[in-house]
Amino acid sequence: MTEGEGPKLRWYWKISILSCIIFGFITLMPWYNIRANFLGYYSTCSFVPFSSIAVFTLSFAFYAYVTKRRKTLYGTTLIFLTILGFTSWWFYNFKLPMDNLEFSMAIRSFWIGTTSYYDNEENASSINFNLSIKNPTDKETPVFLIEPRDIAINNKKLISYYELSCLNGTSTYHGLRWFYKPTTLKAYENITLEIRCFVRYKTMEVETATREDIWASLVQRNFTLIMSGILTVRPYFNLTIAEHDPSIEDKSTWAARLFIISQQYR
Repeated sequence: MTEGEGPKLRWYWKISILSCIIFGFITLMPWYNIRANFLGYYSTCSFVPFSSIAVFTLSFAFYAYVTKRRKTLYGTTLIFLTILGFTSWWFYNFKLPMDNLEFSMAIRSFWIGTTSYYDNEENASSINFNLSIKNPTDKETPVFLIEPRDIAINNKKLISYYELSCLNGTSTYHGLRWFYKPTTLKAYENITLEIRCFVRYKTMEVETATREDIWASLVQRNFTLIMSGILTVRPYFNLTIAEHDPSIEDKSTWAARLFIISQQYR
């Protein structure tokens, strides 16, 4: 090493620093996820930008350590520990309570027959079931919204023209933004929602199947009902339940929990 030159980076330090930089950019890439990141879009890591900052800071810390830049090393270490502390606080207060929740479904009643729609008789069916959410821990959950995603019959998703309503919450057609009101579950508490799925034969559309196949299962009263949804903890709850703002999908969430429940009816 000649006079005026700093310490040279060995190959393993170069790989470590470069890997951190690459991983930092990967976390920022748009990607499918169950919840938006803190910047409001869906990326490979839902903890962006904190995860990106932490990885980039780690690369600077490696560089400062090798080149013996103490002030830079102290600063980057402080930033990294701050983000680590915030992550631990978020995990304990938001992520962990939501991940511990338990879900169950119970079909209460089933009807199939004819109904009048704009003075026209047509075949229709109604499936009434309970969605139960239980908190089995001694820690209260953060305030969350219950957002339905998909309804499927015999593993075939209904893609349009079905009505999904919550009898003790809110009601609308396909595209319902959320069930019930923003709520929280105290220690060992549970909540049960009465949900109704109503479909008409003429307008029902099914993914990767024909309506005749699904309707035959309903007529035979031998089918499996599947529902998926997501619990979201958002940084605001000043919206009323009557507001169905499509742009809410692009706003950030503190935590999210995906659930899939099913039950066979025969």
